[in-house]
Amino acid sequence: MLIGELLLIGLVATMIFKLAGDYSNSEEIIVEKLADDITLTVNTFIGVPGDKTVSFYWLDLSKYEILLVKDRVIVRGEEGLEVTKYFYVPSNYDLTGQSKNLRDVSLKKTGKKIELKGVGS
Repeated sequence: MLIGELLLIGLVATMIFKLAGDYSNSEEIIVEKLADDITLTVNTFIGVPGDKTVSFYWLDLSKYEILLVKDRVIVRGEEGLEVTKYFYVPSNYDLTGQSKNLRDVSLKKTGKKIELKGVGS
């Protein structure tokens, strides 16, 4: 009886972890988290003095289109998904950049300019 219960618990736990793993690797979650990461990085750049560069190597980004404009970041995925995240940017900052079909992307802050571009470009 005890062995059967332990096997059942093990099976249920395995199923839960499998479902959670599949969900976390879904296109919708990846697009959402990528937009969140870029938003967090832009907010950090604005709040911290000096020039900085952050590269996003954790994923092959060639499947995604990323647009950085004055007050928002737009991330488009393969399956037609689009996520827009807004942030507050002081009027003296300039945010620009676009990434499409680029594997590695970076955000670079130089003075009051924050630019999204491919790594190595």
